[in-house]
Amino acid sequence: MDTFISKDMFLNLAGCIALVCAIVQLSKEYIPLSPIWLNLIASVIVTTTRIAFIGDFSFAGIILGALNIIPILLGASGCYEVGKNVISSVVK
Repeated sequence: MDTFISKDMFLNLAGCIALVCAIVQLSKEYIPLSPIWLNLIASVIVTTTRIAFIGDFSFAGIILGALNIIPILLGASGCYEVGKNVISSVVK
């Protein structure tokens, strides 16, 4: 494996969630928005890229792709909150 982020990463939920978490964590210091809004924007970008990589531009493909924003958004939010709570309990 010679690449870190590959096209296959967009094909599963865990890969999309990892990308959204990374995008939000890297950009929240530089973009003056709430991390929740950044999470939504990153989820939309990753989902749009996912739809383009899959190449299913039918009505059903676009609707199902757009509905994938919800689990990606919730998964990325949950990963952040769990990680934040674990780190804050270890640092105490």
